[in-house]
Amino acid sequence: MTHPPPPQSSAVPEAQRIYARWLETGTGIGLAILAVSFVVYAFGLRESHIAIDELSRYWGLPASEYLQKVDAPTGWRWTALIHKADYANYIGISCLLGITVVCLARTIPPFLRQKDKAYAAIALLTILVLLFSALGA
Repeated sequence: MTHPPPPQSSAVPEAQRIYARWLETGTGIGLAILAVSFVVYAFGLRESHIAIDELSRYWGLPASEYLQKVDAPTGWRWTALIHKADYANYIGISCLLGITVVCLARTIPPFLRQKDKAYAAIALLTILVLLFSALGA
């Protein structure tokens, strides 16, 4: 599905156009990665941590029991299992979650060019909050 091009008039600030363009691209990449990683997992094209046919055994368990029974990592330890088909989808999820940081970072230069120091500072502080949250700090 194609979308109409965004308006290029000066009515839409440059930072908003940049943010929207980068958000659309990043979201598309994240969704494509999710689709590919799902196909890889669903069709057993790569080894998985939990076989798809065993997954239903664990659906009704409380989270703590599930984590223990399947030896699932918590926090950022999932990165050690990224080579497994069922954990590869975390790449797409991380892309979707992280695109906001990339978009905000990309808007800082236009804000500074337009001498919108307050907006640049807000974008930078938002990035820092998101990064500290992701790191569990």
